[in-house]
Amino acid sequence: VQGFTYPGQAECFRRLEGLLSNVMSTHYTQIHGGGEASVYKLRDYDVVLRCLKNYKDVEVEEIPWTTYNVLEKFSHSYTSGRWIPCRPEHLPDEKVEELIQKLPRKLLETLLPFQLDGLKFGLRRG
Repeated sequence: VQGFTYPGQAECFRRLEGLLSNVMSTHYTQIHGGGEASVYKLRDYDVVLRCLKNYKDVEVEEIPWTTYNVLEKFSHSYTSGRWIPCRPEHLPDEKVEELIQKLPRKLLETLLPFQLDGLKFGLRRG
């Protein structure tokens, strides 16, 4: 933001946590440098955006409409904590788990949780 000194990543995330204290995050994710950042549900996007826009010291860049539209459409493929394939190339959770079990155990033991999630995400989508 023009005219403001950058306080550093840790301080920025601390301030954001305060700004978004009224919105329930779903979990935390690891950020570059070893810290954590909150993750919010797509359905809470408008609430998060409103909270951030109300704070004069925050510059907000919205998700482009076409990107948001695709995310919103495909978010219905994952309901009740379970992946629901919606395209021919998508794989069900059972097939994804079967493929993951074929990987070397040593590899699986070294993957961080977010890496395993990313692997599952990619496999689900063929």
